Amino acid sequence: RSLSQKDYKALLKGLGKDESERVKFCARRGGKNDSIKKEDSRKLDMRQIEEMMDPSKLDELIKDAERAGLLWKKGQGQVVPLRSDVKYLSSATDKDEDDEAASFLRTVVPRVLGVLHVLSSSSDHHCALTAPAVRHVWPLITNNDWRHAVLELLFEWSQRSISAKSMAEFAGRYPDPHLRTLVEIVASDSKENILPPGFEERAKQASERLGGDSGGMDGLDSVFDDMLAGLSKSSAAELAVSALGNICLAGQGLPVFKEQLATFRDELVTALSKQLKPMNWRLCGRAAGAVCNLLRLGDTFAAAVEEKCTKPLVIALRDEVGEGGESSAAPMMKAMREMGAGMNMPGMPSSADGSAVRLINALVNLLTVRQGCAQQLVDLGLLDIGVSLMDFEKAKTCVAARPGSDETPEELTSRAFTLVARLLTRA
Repeated sequence: RSLSQKDYKALLKGLGKDESERVKFCARRGGKNDSIKKEDSRKLDMRQIEEMMDPSKLDELIKDAERAGLLWKKGQGQVVPLRSDVKYLSSATDKDEDDEAASFLRTVVPRVLGVLHVLSSSSDHHCALTAPAVRHVWPLITNNDWRHAVLELLFEWSQRSISAKSMAEFAGRYPDPHLRTLVEIVASDSKENILPPGFEERAKQASERLGGDSGGMDGLDSVFDDMLAGLSKSSAAELAVSALGNICLAGQGLPVFKEQLATFRDELVTALSKQLKPMNWRLCGRAAGAVCNLLRLGDTFAAAVEEKCTKPLVIALRDEVGEGGESSAAPMMKAMREMGAGMNMPGMPSSADGSAVRLINALVNLLTVRQGCAQQLVDLGLLDIGVSLMDFEKAKTCVAARPGSDETPEELTSRAFTLVARLLTRA
């Protein structure tokens, strides 16, 4: 909090670029370690402290995060209630304390989130060191000003095994409002959740620039670049879907987590089924990944996925590989192939990678845990789709239609072989 804005930016820049700066930030220094042996003796003096470590800057950061979380929950009334027969009378001192708390939160929270995000995204080791802050940061998601920064941090944490397990354990103990908020973001179609942050304002400014003097072609190019820059950021829904899917993977061995998530099962599965659409460039692959991990949580979730997601998964895969009908996304996919691999769709940066492999993985998991759905999948034409993808040239053509995809033809063909084998043994 004592850092100036200039010093804070310099700190972020140093932590982001220099590994030694991150190590120095997280390292604890040993205090004075006086000799604990008595003179001329082999006996130890147990009255002295053997070693005392000074807290690291990361320890101080987590302490600030803890205080911020407590102050925020206190301001929201999430405290131990007084007895019904006791009334609390506020005073001028309370107002001063509230003003001080508001000032602390306004200044410290964005900085804490920024530093934690840099550390958690740098390496598995530094992400694991920040894991104790999960319980302090997650409650801040209920604040609209900090929500997106918290979601970005939760997403980073969910991608690493140690911090993801910490998230699953915390969510199992305290599902409300933590799990509930993530599920609500996934299920809601509001523009705040679907659009990237600040995109609406960016689009409005671009419209005004086009309506005025745009400066010719250079102006148009500038407007187009600004719009694409806005689309390159992940939306709240994208971050929430990915984080939930990763937490499900980490929490598959935690009964308390599965029990608490089961209360949101129908709402979550229904929301994911709606996002399994081939033209949903940004969410289809992420939703398929979440469904894939959701199937690991037991028969309760598998039954809901079979009921609501079986057909959407097959339809999305068919259109993803360009075999849909005229009313589907297949014509768009075919046009993209004809234009070549040098073109990317707006809103399809690294966050919108190919969905075919993830869709196949979800279907393989579904066949593994719900063998009875094999015949339904065959009736929907999944066997024909899988056989066609076993051809390397066909897989290569499908991958070429998604120049921003991280999929490879070899990976797609391999997963298609697995899918067909699973279908033939289950049908």
